[in-house]
Amino acid sequence: MDATDPCELVRSGQHVDALFLTGGVYGSGRVIGYCDAPTYVIERPDGTQFSWRADLTKTTND
Repeated sequence: MDATDPCELVRSGQHVDALFLTGGVYGSGRVIGYCDAPTYVIERPDGTQFSWRADLTKTTND
């Protein structure tokens, strides 16, 4: 994960890619929540939501 404060990612609605451990992208969207597990709640453009490990996410420029 990029060295960014998780709370700031939520406040700004930062766009991220959720990455597989072996490479590749599972999904993309904006960060709408954070849990100390640590995981992010990510909302896709179609409105569906999923949770993903924070260390397997990467911020994007979208």
